[in-house]
Amino acid sequence: KLDPQKADGEYIGVLKISGSISDQLIKALEKTIAEDPTLYYEDALQVLFDWSVPFHKISTQGLPNMEIDTHEDYRAANKVIHHIAKSGTMEGFRHIKVPLFMKVEHGALKRFSEILKEHKIFPKKILVIADPLFKKETKKISPHVYFPKDNSIALAEEVDTEGADLLVGFGGGRVVDFTKYVGTKKNIPFVTIGTTASNDGLASPVAVLKNREGLTESLGVHTSAGVIVDLDFIRTCPEELLIAGAGELLSNFSAIADWKLSHEKTGELLDDFSILMADDAASSLWNSYKYKEISMRDEEFMKILV
Repeated sequence: KLDPQKADGEYIGVLKISGSISDQLIKALEKTIAEDPTLYYEDALQVLFDWSVPFHKISTQGLPNMEIDTHEDYRAANKVIHHIAKSGTMEGFRHIKVPLFMKVEHGALKRFSEILKEHKIFPKKILVIADPLFKKETKKISPHVYFPKDNSIALAEEVDTEGADLLVGFGGGRVVDFTKYVGTKKNIPFVTIGTTASNDGLASPVAVLKNREGLTESLGVHTSAGVIVDLDFIRTCPEELLIAGAGELLSNFSAIADWKLSHEKTGELLDDFSILMADDAASSLWNSYKYKEISMRDEEFMKILV
């Protein structure tokens, strides 16, 4: 039995069961009932634990919750639900998803497995989605590698992810966006490994792919579980890509100015928190280099840019 003093939270009674273990679940329930019909279904779950069936937890910490035992509880819970639906927030706050980790360092790729372990990520099967340019490097991560021939939605939906419990997007913006879309559609967490710094695609919750009409489409996707940038790759990427990244970052200033202008002219709602984040990101580069020439291969510049 688990000592309650050492427990971190408790089971709230919501369980999603994979169809792949349905036979084992039925056997566990039959075994539990045969031993003692007064036992609870959680006792059958313990049998599955004993049979080494994998379980995964999702924390509800920080989310509104309440126990419903009576009609009065039900009515109170409905009020909470209506508040969330109306305001789009929980308890007056919003929750922003960010990667579990971001590693920007020399030799980061060599430490890939170590970095995952540091953050308690132990995948059984990794599927790497990569640019063919990095075929040699990807084999060091996993023997399971997929090289997309284009960045279309149709192709992304055909990727065989059977058995994979972690995806790794390795390459430039197109490959990373492709990986983010596959991970989101298949509900598989993903880590992105950037080889350029030309845009913010490594961590943004947006993927740009081509739809069935051949037109570019921006799609909402999950956030990367982690971001890894090996400065050894960034140092060797074309200088034009670094310039493009700096340009995109500094364009935050004009984007903020446009937003404020729209607010003045049309009444468009301003989000001060978003403005603060966008301004801070651009200012980190501007304040470091506004009085001196930028060397695209300067290590400090690359770190700030990434």
